[in-house]
Amino acid sequence: MIKYFDPTSLKQLKTPVIICVGNNDTLLATAVGNIPFLFNVGSSVKKGVVMDVLYCSDITTTLVSVSQLNACGNRVILDRPDSHIVHKPSGRTVARMHLTRSGLFCLDASPHPSKVFISLAMSLQSLDINDLHRRLGHLAFDECKKLVYRGLIEGVDALHRWQDLCPGCIEGKIHQAPFHISNSVTVNKLHRVHSDLAGPFPFSVHGCKYFVIFFNEFSKKLWVYFMARKSDMLAKFMEWKAMVELQLGCVLQEFQSDNGCYGMIKSKYANQDYN
Repeated sequence: MIKYFDPTSLKQLKTPVIICVGNNDTLLATAVGNIPFLFNVGSSVKKGVVMDVLYCSDITTTLVSVSQLNACGNRVILDRPDSHIVHKPSGRTVARMHLTRSGLFCLDASPHPSKVFISLAMSLQSLDINDLHRRLGHLAFDECKKLVYRGLIEGVDALHRWQDLCPGCIEGKIHQAPFHISNSVTVNKLHRVHSDLAGPFPFSVHGCKYFVIFFNEFSKKLWVYFMARKSDMLAKFMEWKAMVELQLGCVLQEFQSDNGCYGMIKSKYANQDYN
């Protein structure tokens, strides 16, 4: 956790470091710094610092690499009843460990939370990474993280939660057989209009739960109307129809939709010849 880092040592990485974890996922470390500890060695408590620790927001447990400890002049002895770390130059035992039920060795030590980062963390504006993924048009999760870490998302300082399996991304990548080529041709501005009604959705800031679209096949223009109730669709259709017929100087000839729109419109214009 970032609150355990010494704030004077923490530095942002220009290029995030890729970390591969056990389930083949890749995580990004975005900063590096030192973590001060209180080590329980026998009957005494000693102060120490673990240096050059990578910070990754997706990892909630601080992991220590045995190879890195050895590279820094220490000898790591993993023996269940007496696992410990020895400082090679002095021969002193600097830390002890115990084996947990999960099969990991845990340091007998306690980190010092930094007061600076505790106050900073309270002021950070955090956002669910899954919400950001959807708001950015289903942008890749790693790219979402990079944007936040580089300060390119205004009002978002950090991300929380694990990334969920996104149904929209899965469905968007499913292969679909191509549509048959249509020989139908539109000859004027209101020859054929397509429509669809969508909802209900959670209430918008203006109290709307539905929307209806009208798409002009000839001009490729699209109109969108938002509604509080599904029954408002007929009024929106009449409003749109009066507007476009007045502006374009021609009459709507063909109207294509599913039962959500067509049923209400058909009951209104039962005597008119709409395809």
